[in-house]
Amino acid sequence: MCDYYSPKDTNDKTLIFESRFESGNLQLVSKQSDTEYDLVLQNDINSKGHTQWFFYRVANVKKGQKVKFNMLNMIKTKSLYNEGMKVMSYSEKRQEFKKQ
Repeated sequence: MCDYYSPKDTNDKTLIFESRFESGNLQLVSKQSDTEYDLVLQNDINSKGHTQWFFYRVANVKKGQKVKFNMLNMIKTKSLYNEGMKVMSYSEKRQEFKKQ
């Protein structure tokens, strides 16, 4: 499976997103700037167009880089995120989980 995008050189700060794996649900990514991306997620199965979760991989991330992800279609009015649920991330390089 080939990437949809490959960095042109070592100075290319464009992140590489991937969700073509089991449970991956990223439908579309639009780069707004080197530090901001708009994400559209696939709707949850057996729902009326709601999206409660997300699962995708990001590569070409540099140490200390801060990036904003705008998840445009997380429109469910009641969510566990409103109750304090945190995002969990995993770093293959560090082999550790981290709450965001």
